Amino acid sequence: MLWLALTVLAAGAGLLVALPFLRRRTDAELPTTPAEIYKSQLDDLAKDEAVGDVDAATAANLRIEIERRILEAPNVTESAAAAASFDRVTAAAVAAIVVLGSAILYAATGSPSIGPSASNVSADRDDAQSLADIDAAIDRLRARLEQAPSDAEGWRMLGWSYFETGRYDQSIEAYRRAVSLAPAQAGYRSALAEALTWANGGTVSAEARDEFRAVIAGASDDERARYCLALAKAQGGDLRAAVQDWIAAIGDAAPDSTWAPVMRADAETAAREAGISLNGRLPPAPEGASAATEALPHPPALATRTAPSPEAQQDMVDDMIGGLERRLANNPRDADGWVLLMRSRMVMGQPDRARAALSNSLEAFQGDRDTQQRLRAVASELDVPSGG
Repeated sequence: MLWLALTVLAAGAGLLVALPFLRRRTDAELPTTPAEIYKSQLDDLAKDEAVGDVDAATAANLRIEIERRILEAPNVTESAAAAASFDRVTAAAVAAIVVLGSAILYAATGSPSIGPSASNVSADRDDAQSLADIDAAIDRLRARLEQAPSDAEGWRMLGWSYFETGRYDQSIEAYRRAVSLAPAQAGYRSALAEALTWANGGTVSAEARDEFRAVIAGASDDERARYCLALAKAQGGDLRAAVQDWIAAIGDAAPDSTWAPVMRADAETAAREAGISLNGRLPPAPEGASAATEALPHPPALATRTAPSPEAQQDMVDDMIGGLERRLANNPRDADGWVLLMRSRMVMGQPDRARAALSNSLEAFQGDRDTQQRLRAVASELDVPSGG
């Protein structure tokens, strides 16, 4: 129905444009013909002869020449018919151009319904592809860890990947594996407690508090644990104790701390709610603290955390792959790790970096022909470009 309506509208527009060509012309509108011009000359010649401006002999000769030209001139009726025929052809052509041109233009640029533009569709498609690439990289990391389950750092990376993409239950599972393999790593336990908090809707649960306390017992400078334990007090209604803990943590924080601006903001908010004065109790905020807070890799507070944008998720993948690359630089005798790195680089459209990973892996296993053969075979399956 929409196409029919559009066609009718286009046809109406074409008819309006063609109307001037279809209207029948009056005699006054027809072009002056040569025969009419010559007849006018005969009249003028007769007047000149009558007043004596032209003698009789000359007038006779001129009259004969003009009459000859009248006989040779085209018939005015035929000329008018030809002009009318031309107008009808022109009208048909104009109408056809309007109707067909409108249809072609609409087919090329229009849409039968209001919806996203081509550029937006392309952007959505790119975002969807980016998310698919992220999921593919995470799935490959998970598959590798199933084959090498004793890799604590790998499980931490997997937990972090799930956390950054909002899959907190899976993040908890991966972090638990990392903690069970390396219980002395305070960072693993702190990350687990944070994932537990987010899985609980941003409220620090009893289990998360226990994990954070264990972290503090082994590493009192863990800022995430100090922040979240103070947050737990604030969530429990003890704003004064929370403010006091945040003030202490801010005082101990390094100048480039990413958690100090978060703690400062929450301490100021809690102090206002509790009617507590902070005059002289907080150290001066470093220059650019507000800008630094906005640029944090994590949002400024647990209570305001939102799902990461596709750009942030892309940064997360880059960081994840970079972490794998750094780990392999320190422990290059990890064939599965090199395979994952090559896969990740190819998934992200980085064949040159995948080729570099292949070269580094072959160097790491120099003298181990079986492993080198396996790495080359995987690289061939992945279409990693060969060196040289």
